[in-house]
Amino acid sequence: MAQLKFIFILFTLSVSSIWAQDEDKNLTVADSSTFATANEVIIRSIIVPCLGQIAQENLWKATLFYGGAATFYYKSFSSYLSYKKYNLPADLNAAKTNLSVAGFIHILNILDAYSSSVGKKPQGWNGALFSDKPVKSPWGATLRSAIFPGWGQFYNESYVKSAVYFGLVSYVSYKIYQNKTDFAETGEKTFEDQRSRYSWYLGLTYLLMLADAHVDAHLFEFDKAVKLAVSPGVQKKTIMVSLTLSF
Repeated sequence: MAQLKFIFILFTLSVSSIWAQDEDKNLTVADSSTFATANEVIIRSIIVPCLGQIAQENLWKATLFYGGAATFYYKSFSSYLSYKKYNLPADLNAAKTNLSVAGFIHILNILDAYSSSVGKKPQGWNGALFSDKPVKSPWGATLRSAIFPGWGQFYNESYVKSAVYFGLVSYVSYKIYQNKTDFAETGEKTFEDQRSRYSWYLGLTYLLMLADAHVDAHLFEFDKAVKLAVSPGVQKKTIMVSLTLSF
């Protein structure tokens, strides 16, 4: 019953969003040459639910589809592992049900991304440098880093920081797994304490990474957007100095 309610809410929100797109004139119109095509959006949505919506900067829908599909895929996998371990028919039925819900959300995600890209001008954060919104989407960068470590920095073209954050998250995650395994094998409290400590490190690293991605997107190419120039000149036999501030 809970699965059906979630599907109904997701379907209703998707349809209402599609109908409202033609009426939304407040977004910055993007250059279609830099925007993902319908085919690209479909491929991305097939690979991972939400990638198509992220390419279109429909961030709330990306979060919804990713969260919904990931939750039910995980529940299906967990139920299947339980079935393999205990051989209970109820676990197998739960795995099939959750997999069906996850598959439906995945398909709905593909259809939503496709319908948003066909016959409509792309809108989002790929617009002009001097528009009322930044060149990079701050929340888009934040969501990317939340989904995959360093992706937001890569989106902001901060490639070194992207690699650093990915390495940090990978290392700390490995230390958590290692100490968890050692604690399960030995029962020594030292490993449990280290696991807890590294879990805090992981949380702090993630918060720093998300904040960095958000701020970097706001400041993307700021030095190119604002230029200060001082140049001398002569006008009616008077030496003058001009100050130019361009936005």
